[in-house]
Amino acid sequence: HYDQGRIGAIDAMYVPTVLGTRSMRRFPALAEASGITFTSAMPLLTSFPAGGAPAADDSTASWRNIDALLANVAEFGGRAEVLSAEEVAARFPQLRVPANEVAVLQEDTLLVNPRLITEAELVLADKAGATRLEDEVTSLERTGSTWRAQLRHGEPVVADRVVVAVGAYTNASGLLAPYAPGPLSTGVFGCTIVLLEVDGPDAADFPGYMFSSDHYGGGLITPPRQYPDGRWYLKAAGGELIDHPLRATDEIDSWVRSGGSASEVDWFRQFVADTIPGVEVSRAITKPCLPTFNSSGLPYIDRVTDGLVVATEGERGVMMADEIGRLAAGLAGQDRWIDPLPSHLFAAQWVS
Repeated sequence: HYDQGRIGAIDAMYVPTVLGTRSMRRFPALAEASGITFTSAMPLLTSFPAGGAPAADDSTASWRNIDALLANVAEFGGRAEVLSAEEVAARFPQLRVPANEVAVLQEDTLLVNPRLITEAELVLADKAGATRLEDEVTSLERTGSTWRAQLRHGEPVVADRVVVAVGAYTNASGLLAPYAPGPLSTGVFGCTIVLLEVDGPDAADFPGYMFSSDHYGGGLITPPRQYPDGRWYLKAAGGELIDHPLRATDEIDSWVRSGGSASEVDWFRQFVADTIPGVEVSRAITKPCLPTFNSSGLPYIDRVTDGLVVATEGERGVMMADEIGRLAAGLAGQDRWIDPLPSHLFAAQWVS
């Protein structure tokens, strides 16, 4: 996967902040035990319209509520301050925030490398005695009290318990279909990441920036990071987030192969010119992304039938992943909900 940085931070939504904070507090131990460093410090600036919380009927109200964000920061021990547009310009001379906005600065946030946290988790799984089979499961069959997972290229695997955690492919794979009351109520969309190449790590000096705009509500841009091709890029995301619904496996595969939508490049180039003036972008490339949105607005971590559990994050996957995995493993391995958070928050919703 091409992505080198996902934001790990307290946000305005309470339950995702609980899950994310639990995960992030375990990151140092995970890095030490695996020998892999997968985070770096990165302050985060989140802009809000001046004048308080958005209207209740605003579709982005859940994450654009400054009062909720500040309350969560206080509860979970973060550090934040509210800055005017002028104060942002004084603190970060390269960055321009619209005059009609205020911004919350969190100094103690992280940039999480999803490639490396995956590697760290796999190292510890191997150390714990896991057997890893890198293959595609084409079907699940229930035989008495056990499950048989048919592999595309290998011998079937027999297991007492199964966790299906295949993200955007949860419905498209058909693995749950024989045992579920209907498709999982989750939307899968093809969106575009724009990588804007700059000369190096010192080409731009600004915090991670989550912004509001009339362009599909807003997005984010992060400071320069080096990618596997050796080049340095600003990562920009947002834009056409829900313009490309994807349902079948071939639709998802086709979007990934497409490389994303070139229509976003010009907008983000202009955004950089307006918002981070003086930063020279030599070229821009697009990459595909597959966000999923659960109807509940929260991860699904639930039993489908005896011995079969589904886990799907519904956005914010990297920040919450370790905790989602812990809860799903507990539900599957101990056959019960293991956490003080009520299980109904994570109940799977199905399309009848």
